Amino acid sequence: MQKIKGSALISLLVIVILEMFVGGILLSYANKAVEYEQNINKFDRSSQNALSNYTLKVKEMFQVPEEYKNGLQNVIKETFEGRYGENGSQATFQWIQEQNIPFDSSLYKELQIVMSAGRDEFKLSQDRKLEICTQYDILTNKPVSKFILGVVGYPSADVVTKCRIVLDTQTIKTFETGIAEPIQLR
Repeated sequence: MQKIKGSALISLLVIVILEMFVGGILLSYANKAVEYEQNINKFDRSSQNALSNYTLKVKEMFQVPEEYKNGLQNVIKETFEGRYGENGSQATFQWIQEQNIPFDSSLYKELQIVMSAGRDEFKLSQDRKLEICTQYDILTNKPVSKFILGVVGYPSADVVTKCRIVLDTQTIKTFETGIAEPIQLR
């Protein structure tokens, strides 16, 4: 009788230890998946933030040259109307050497710099997201981890959407057709 109780106790102890071991493995993989998915969400939000910040900055800066141009046009118009009258000079013969107000192109150059820097920042945020998504994809496709993560309910469907990289239509077309074309500025 004592021998049966001792064997049952040992068997129960082995089962509890095995359950703890398996539970620890499941918990470890689930924690790793949670960590990856949280980082994917973080980098996706970071990319959205970078693109939004860049877009708003460019839109706001683009208003400045337009306002400058309109203001300059008004100054030139008022200068000539003030100098020659509303209908311009009515002289038959006139020898005038005018020096027009220069149009400052530095606003456009600054806009180009901001656009370039914004694109670079957005590319970096997309690269970070691509890196963490690749690591998660590797984890979720290894045979053992794929099985274990499937048991604990990972990967979540939302990860596929979050891991999408933002591309322009020209790039998509180039990769679909396999044909690159020169960049058209206008």
